[in-house]
Amino acid sequence: MENINTMSHLREGINLRSYAQEDPLRAYTKEGFELLENLLITIDKEITVLLLKAEIRQNIERKQVIKGEAVEDPSKIKKEPKKVVKVGRNDPCPCGSGKKYKQCCGK
Repeated sequence: MENINTMSHLREGINLRSYAQEDPLRAYTKEGFELLENLLITIDKEITVLLLKAEIRQNIERKQVIKGEAVEDPSKIKKEPKKVVKVGRNDPCPCGSGKKYKQCCGK
């Protein structure tokens, strides 16, 4: 967020460079690139410090394994979806009219 604010301020004040006989577009790209490089260096440093301070903890809790798979609660096991019987076009309509499905509810 700080980089976005800095780039916004740079964009607002870059037009004053034309009074110094300097191309504002070139100055903006040059300084913007320098700001981006500084941002990437700062990110790399912060990530390195974070990784050096990180601790690795062991997972002490283990699940019982049967035949290579972890045992879970039966409530969490996915149930198979219900199979829906499709009505064919020339089958009798399920509404009970006696007509073919394509002539009744299939329209």
